[in-house]
Amino acid sequence: MKSKILTILYLMISTTIYAQIYSFEDSSVPSNFNVNTGSISISGQKYKLGKQSLQWDWKSGSTLTINQPDGLTSVSTTNSGGFTCWIYNTTISNNKIQFSFYNNSGTEKCKLSFNLNFSGWRYICSRFTEDMEHDRSTLSYMKIFAPQSGNGSLYFDYLEFPKNVAWDRIDNAQYSVNQSYNNIDNFLKSYNAIPLNYSHSASSKQKEALSTIKERIDNWFLNTNNTSTIFNKRKNSINNWIKRAQNNFTSINLTVQSDGSVLGPGLFPQYTSTSIDNENILRFRDTNEKYLIQFALDYRLNHNESSKENYLKILDWYADQGWSCGSALGALRFEKLRSAGYFHSLYLMKDELGDSRFSRELETLKWFSLLGDIYINTDNDASGETADNLRTLAIAKLYCTLMLSDENAQAETLLTLKEYFTNALSPAGGFRGTFKPDFTGYHHRGVYLGAYYPDALYIGCFLFYLLHDTPFELSESIYIQLKNSLLMLRNIAALYDVPATTCGRFPSSNTVLDDLVAAFAYLIESKNGTDNELNAAFGRLWKPEESPIKDRISRSATDICFKTTLGETAICLDAATYVSEEENIHSKSLYFPYAGLFIHRTSDFHFSAKGISKYIWDYECSGSENIYGRYMSYGQIEYTTLTDGNKNHEYENENWNWSYLPGTTTKVLTPDELDYNGEGNDKHRNFSDETFLGGTNMGDTIGIFSMYMHDNTFDPSFYARKTIFSSGSVILCMGSNIKNSDSQHTTVTTLLQQSGEITINDKSPNIPKTVKTPIIIDKQNITYVVTQGSTDFIQNGNLTLAFINHGKAPQSGLYSYFMLPPTSNQELIYKYTNEQTCPISIIQQNAKAHIISDSESGTTAYAIFDETSSISYGKIKRVNRPVIILSQEKNQILNLAICDPDLRRPSSTNIDNLTEEQIKAESQPATVEIEISGIYEYFEEGNNNINIIQKGDNTLLSFDAVGGKTYKINLRPKEWTSVSEDKINSEFQCKYNKQEKRYIIMPKDSTVYSCFLSNIEGKQILSYQHLTGAHSIDMNSLPNGTYIITLKKNQTILNKKIIKQ
Repeated sequence: MKSKILTILYLMISTTIYAQIYSFEDSSVPSNFNVNTGSISISGQKYKLGKQSLQWDWKSGSTLTINQPDGLTSVSTTNSGGFTCWIYNTTISNNKIQFSFYNNSGTEKCKLSFNLNFSGWRYICSRFTEDMEHDRSTLSYMKIFAPQSGNGSLYFDYLEFPKNVAWDRIDNAQYSVNQSYNNIDNFLKSYNAIPLNYSHSASSKQKEALSTIKERIDNWFLNTNNTSTIFNKRKNSINNWIKRAQNNFTSINLTVQSDGSVLGPGLFPQYTSTSIDNENILRFRDTNEKYLIQFALDYRLNHNESSKENYLKILDWYADQGWSCGSALGALRFEKLRSAGYFHSLYLMKDELGDSRFSRELETLKWFSLLGDIYINTDNDASGETADNLRTLAIAKLYCTLMLSDENAQAETLLTLKEYFTNALSPAGGFRGTFKPDFTGYHHRGVYLGAYYPDALYIGCFLFYLLHDTPFELSESIYIQLKNSLLMLRNIAALYDVPATTCGRFPSSNTVLDDLVAAFAYLIESKNGTDNELNAAFGRLWKPEESPIKDRISRSATDICFKTTLGETAICLDAATYVSEEENIHSKSLYFPYAGLFIHRTSDFHFSAKGISKYIWDYECSGSENIYGRYMSYGQIEYTTLTDGNKNHEYENENWNWSYLPGTTTKVLTPDELDYNGEGNDKHRNFSDETFLGGTNMGDTIGIFSMYMHDNTFDPSFYARKTIFSSGSVILCMGSNIKNSDSQHTTVTTLLQQSGEITINDKSPNIPKTVKTPIIIDKQNITYVVTQGSTDFIQNGNLTLAFINHGKAPQSGLYSYFMLPPTSNQELIYKYTNEQTCPISIIQQNAKAHIISDSESGTTAYAIFDETSSISYGKIKRVNRPVIILSQEKNQILNLAICDPDLRRPSSTNIDNLTEEQIKAESQPATVEIEISGIYEYFEEGNNNINIIQKGDNTLLSFDAVGGKTYKINLRPKEWTSVSEDKINSEFQCKYNKQEKRYIIMPKDSTVYSCFLSNIEGKQILSYQHLTGAHSIDMNSLPNGTYIITLKKNQTILNKKIIKQ
């Protein structure tokens, strides 16, 4: 009788594979299975799928032949076809079996050798062509050859010949594969790199430190010394979590057999489908998340012997099912992501395992934690580590180290682990993960702030806390990187939410700072509360009586990165005692070159925009996630009002149209046209071939963001130049040279898409309609003043859409509009609608440059796309390469902020096409030359990075720029110092008291005067009006640095530079 053949939907990453399997659920052996000696039978003693398997009691020289197995012939001629099977071995030995595959003539065409150096289940996952060097000729049957000596029993289950064997399969202790992808973790290589012997002799300080670290970990899990209401919420959450595990565990029937193994349902790796032919499948992940930490905590906290017994039984069941050292389960790329339950619980229960089980699990932990990577990943020229390895395996490596045989081994390994952590947490250039020089974070070769990176940042801060003030502590440079990464993320975030454009394929999962509040606390505790900046930032975020912090405290879960412990809450409560004053939300204007991200925020609102370039990819999707998000980096604007948290997007609305993302310039496509993520046609994480994407800021209130947008993937004819200028609470959005050759689809620049009422020119509109240069007020009370372009209004369900219509196949599209803050009054609106009163003017808007003048701030903004173009406005006269510049002149001081937008490193069309050399390559410097009108010199002495050359009546600035950084230069007229000093000395007697840090001004007559103190960028800090007589300026509260004193007397304006030290 033939075996029961099941059709399964086999999910392997994004590939759907239909195959047939042998599960041996019938009562007799399939007729095409035969042995020459020994015997085969159907057995219920061991099984993986269903309740039965094929038992082969072999003798030396036995051969098991399978004639014409289903699927073999058809897949043998394909590139990725192969053989998969689960095998159970009862006795560990040095023997091997061999799988041989034959054609119809009886010629052996390929073979696979398989070691029997294990007991329990193991998985074979091998391709004929790549792994067995098959020539893709037709195969007809297979033979399994028993060892040449001895005898024993093997069990086979879930045997199949898939058309597409997993591409991410890896070497293991039983057989080898030919893995061509060098970015797949090599668990076997890592395990073999672990030393067998240790020579280090731990010092008394190191031994004491090991005890301190272990105590900190125990307190993180088991701290019960706090009795506050907030702490009890977390405690109750954990207790309820434990109870759910106890109640649900009865559904898993585990039986201890006579040989000591534990028989239970078959356990499968993460990539396996959740069901096969309507039979539910249990994965290691399910048990990891539902039971392991819960039972471990119950025993350690409550001394529940039943939970201990259940936990140990699960470990033995795991080992029997293939969760063992040397076992690859086919592929482990995603298994590590769902193994936190095993890692944390094993450390908690390490003293309860018994010698034999402890030894077995320690080797398993070495294998699954990739501990050996700390010995082989030592490329000091290429710092960094993947976010996945940090968030899942960094703490597992530490646990493994602390479980080694003695303190000498632990200390020696921890010193090496410290080096690994230092490299992993250091800023990484190029496309490498995870921590970037601009304090953002990468995964999948691009910015990823909503997932992956936040967990890696959390773990980094936790590790710093565990190791601080010991001989194994991480360096101050790592502290600075972690601290600034936290502080920068709180600037990037609107309240607790980061921009959806930075969240990869999870645009709606962008609330992350609630999860990172404890990371602030870890660093605060590590410095004993001495970092006031960190304290103040933590104080603003730590709101345990309000959502989302309150909700997080009441939640316990294993997740990818386990965090929700008693100790985590206790440390947050301790850190709160250091907060003397929480920070206010300050105005910030920032650009992040490694993210292509622009942030402009005030105390009232948060604004972000994201671009695409040769170095910044467009979007990420999967078969079911963010499949319509193609345009998220085409200049998408996200606007959040901080008073109520309302956003200008509604991704979850069923009527949301992904062709109309606010701020973007796009083609209007149908959902089917937007979704390019079909099988074999993945088109996401694409790079443009244009390098112009950058931004800079002048102080905290003025910023510019600009890009030369080119769709290099879907429609190479699609181009646009887009710029955003921010000044205070006002945003100017402008674009030019919008073009493509698509005559079938309309090209638009979207202003808004939202539910709720809007007004157009102070009236409730009848939609649809088209209005030239309208004034729109949306549901957030944001005012849009359109100054270029006719605006179309349409209704899509409950959503209103407003967009500037550029038509089909546009060749020179333009647009410009202002966004005014929710607090706008009629006078402000009128001011920006009237060309005579509007302080912000567009001077140039073409393929050569975008130039903007802001008369109120005295700022000129330049996005110079073409360095050969002549510049006829403002101080800038010539540049030698495309640049972005902010120029501001105040009190005769010329302040410049300059960004070279080209990161200048190798790239490709898509991250899948990046080579290892391209991934590692750093940005290369290039000389930037800027010629400005007038003769200038440094305002501050000692800046040797920028060369200043007088060129007739102009000044030439020359410096090397790299990495999309902003370079700020403060200049003064050549004769500024002597003239100003002479005038000041004739009118005033001034001196700076260094001891008291006071600046004293004594006028030489009784004329009324005014005094102003500004920073180096011209931002006014202090103002004193209508003064007579001597005046003293207290500078104790100001940071050290250079300041400008401006004295106004009658019509005379006098400037003097002072340096506070």
